[in-house]
Amino acid sequence: MGIRWGIKRTVGQIYALIYVAPQPLNADEIADALEFSPSNVSTGLKELQAWQLAQLMKMGAKVQRLLEFKDKLKVVPGGRA
Repeated sequence: MGIRWGIKRTVGQIYALIYVAPQPLNADEIADALEFSPSNVSTGLKELQAWQLAQLMKMGAKVQRLLEFKDKLKVVPGGRA
């Protein structure tokens, strides 16, 4: 499905994982869950941020970079609401 939208398969898999995750995930959790290299995850996350489909957030006293969806309701296939 992602290929139809012009995104790489790995980016689509990262996108799907973040979408179904009950809480924000960090890059290490994404890499472990999908068995991707850290560099593939980093590249995929940058692409999702460029498309404004995900954003970084900070949590806790120990700053941890987590990724979450900006607005799940805005993600509509074909651009129709």
